[in-house]
Amino acid sequence: MLKNKLYNLLRKSEKYTKTDMVYLAKGGGWLSLGKAVSMTCAFLLSIAFANLLPKEVYGNYKYVISAISLLSLFTLSGMGTAMARSSAQGKDGSLDLAIKTEIKWGLLGGLLSALLAIYYWWNGNLILSWSFGIVSIFVPFFNVYNLYASVLQGKKRFDLLVRFEIFTQITNFILVLPIILLTQQVWILIIPYLFVNSWLQKVWLYLTKKTISLNDVQDHEVVSYGKNLSVLNILNMGAALIDQILVFHFLGAVNMAIYNIALAPTEQLKGLFKMIGPLAFPKFAEQKHDIPAGAMYKKMFKFGLVVLSVCLLYIVAAPYLYSILFPAYKESVIYTQILAISLVVMVSILPLTALQAQQKIKKLYQWNTAVALIQLVLVFIGVYYFGLLGAVLAKVFTRFFETILMIIIYRSETNYAIHGS
Repeated sequence: MLKNKLYNLLRKSEKYTKTDMVYLAKGGGWLSLGKAVSMTCAFLLSIAFANLLPKEVYGNYKYVISAISLLSLFTLSGMGTAMARSSAQGKDGSLDLAIKTEIKWGLLGGLLSALLAIYYWWNGNLILSWSFGIVSIFVPFFNVYNLYASVLQGKKRFDLLVRFEIFTQITNFILVLPIILLTQQVWILIIPYLFVNSWLQKVWLYLTKKTISLNDVQDHEVVSYGKNLSVLNILNMGAALIDQILVFHFLGAVNMAIYNIALAPTEQLKGLFKMIGPLAFPKFAEQKHDIPAGAMYKKMFKFGLVVLSVCLLYIVAAPYLYSILFPAYKESVIYTQILAISLVVMVSILPLTALQAQQKIKKLYQWNTAVALIQLVLVFIGVYYFGLLGAVLAKVFTRFFETILMIIIYRSETNYAIHGS
């Protein structure tokens, strides 16, 4: 009875939201559960890192983690979006080809990591040398088997996707926590992160194939589209991570730790807001025509009100949270409050997801290239001349720029679709 009333209420609300609220509640419920577990585990680990490790050790650890993200770009990070699109369109037969292609390109990342290990050994930094030596073994497979998530996303099997994600996060938490208590060796601390993002994902891929009925229909565009998106990600993610590299090299490991403790809560909130992307992607991919700009802006406005409310609440609560949870990082408070302001521009995830789902390569290239170049310039100037505050402000200005540019690009694309060709 209650279930039927809730269903009817959601259907009635669609008149005002112009959105499939039943689908949003069902898929969003699963994703919210997964994100809640993920955020809880990540938050507890950040507290453990901040209180159990010296700042210098934590700074070195975060530098290696950032470097792993950069090195893993060689595994064609855009293949996931391409495979999700193929799966949503009923073309599952290219999954194994996509995986093999990612591993082949990932070998370059492994080679580069090995060269970094040699470089740091030559310069007498055995901490980073050992760390990148370990990384070189895992990088060719890092997030490759995560294509299972793309298939489940395309099939709208958020229930199974979230179950796997929950097990992944809990496994990582169980592995990392005792290691923090037992050692301060960075090369040991990174092993659980590498394991769950490679070989544990292979288990989930195997179970996905056993659970979901996949067809043999080939998508001859999936590899080329995945490569195109990966080039975009090289620019986008490279620029997004350059702040970590510059902060570490210009300001040192201690400031790296302060910066990342400021980022930690806002990045978790960012991940929470980004859940709308996987939910919207299958819906956008199924549509034969673009969503008009006016309709998209209405969705962005409503989503923005929710985001703004959460951000304001966090800004007020931040000083109290840090005094209790991160007492050694009180200098991070002002930075995290500034970063929280920029989260309101997460509304750009909606038009961005629509462009990805409709395979608007040219527009995505334009947006990613412009954002990456602006971010590179702002971060370099900010860190070099203004230290940590400069890094924070560069991130904030970049986020506002990318949202404004996305609005302009989306309007031009939808206007062209209506009046052009």
